[in-house]
Amino acid sequence: MHPAPHFDELVQLSQGFGALPPKDGGGSDEWPCFAGNPECASIASGGVVIGEPHFTWSLAACDANSASSTNCGQIFWFYEDDTNDTTDDLIVTIRAKQGTEYVLDTGAMNLGPNPYGATPATLVVMTDDTAFGTLGQSGKGNGYCQDSHYTCVDPVAGIVTITVTTQVGPSKIMGTFDVGLE
Repeated sequence: MHPAPHFDELVQLSQGFGALPPKDGGGSDEWPCFAGNPECASIASGGVVIGEPHFTWSLAACDANSASSTNCGQIFWFYEDDTNDTTDDLIVTIRAKQGTEYVLDTGAMNLGPNPYGATPATLVVMTDDTAFGTLGQSGKGNGYCQDSHYTCVDPVAGIVTITVTTQVGPSKIMGTFDVGLE
């Protein structure tokens, strides 16, 4: 027997690591892109475009070990907002670890009052274009740990475990997935 559902919270739907989007004429990412958006006119109702998700990624492309390193992929996650809360702030954290070592930690990103809570069952897709590592820096808050109190290391071949946390008021969800660097 399952407990009765609570329709006053955030509900994690899916997450992954996909290809980087190209930029549109205004310099914004071309995806995610939803049906109904004029720039996505060819997408049928109910659809969304994201970059192709993969498990295996190039270590050389994703190892941000120097200041000139660039992003290699896009973290994305889908959730449903049933909070009916537009007062509390939307807070997002993304952490990526290899074993016990951090290769990415955004810290708690406060995105301000929750813009998605007014309409029940709102589908939200969040993204972060990223790579992993130190950007050639050392010490706490270095590289892709810039806004946290952790110290990033450069990634090595192997599994990276990524956790995305989304919170609005008392409702908090987490999604965890792995990518493989080789």
